[in-house]
Amino acid sequence: MGNEEIVQRLSNLAQMDIDISHAYGQAAEEMEDETLRYNLNLFRREHERHVAKLSFHIRDLGGEAPRHARDLRGLLMEGVTVLGRIAGVHGVLEALRSNEKWIHRHYEEVRGLELPRELRELIEEHFRDETEHLNFLEQTIRHEERQR
Repeated sequence: MGNEEIVQRLSNLAQMDIDISHAYGQAAEEMEDETLRYNLNLFRREHERHVAKLSFHIRDLGGEAPRHARDLRGLLMEGVTVLGRIAGVHGVLEALRSNEKWIHRHYEEVRGLELPRELRELIEEHFRDETEHLNFLEQTIRHEERQR
């Protein structure tokens, strides 16, 4: 796989992480539960860390890292999060879970590519983070549904 294709894949992941970090920030502001707000902000920061690390590698490979602004997908994601807000905490968590499933799938695809060792390790690290985010959201949604 050539550098140009790797840069494109990393740029796509970085943009997804940017979009999801915005969604987490927005969702955290809505949460009254301190523990839930803490975890959503933690996930937001982890996505921002992903962006920083991916951006470093993108530039190192001669590419231009994405700006830290939402793209069309990010605006759609924001819309889903806003709609989820209407349904309360459960709706917001469902929207975030949907976002995490989406990025998780894309990280999984990139894991299957032939990448230099350092990049492969980075993608694996980010994939583990995404798996933890997704597991947390699924457990929290199940807990919230039992509380109803």
